[in-house]
Amino acid sequence: MVELADEGEIAVYRGSRDTTTIPNSELLVGDVFEFSFGIKLPADCILIEGQNVVCDEAELTGEPDGIEKEPLTEENYK
Repeated sequence: MVELADEGEIAVYRGSRDTTTIPNSELLVGDVFEFSFGIKLPADCILIEGQNVVCDEAELTGEPDGIEKEPLTEENYK
């Protein structure tokens, strides 16, 4: 059975400044990837860079409202 998070493709940086498009199911720990509106992301990823990022976590948590995300920094690292 294919899980919803495994559907689709994502652009990852693996050893170069250019992205390579791979199936979501082939993401590995430590991969750095680009995403855009509407793409499904792993629940345990870390935002390195971005502005106005809001995630719909309803499938995971049942929370009906979007959750605002902020990039990881030394100030907000817990």
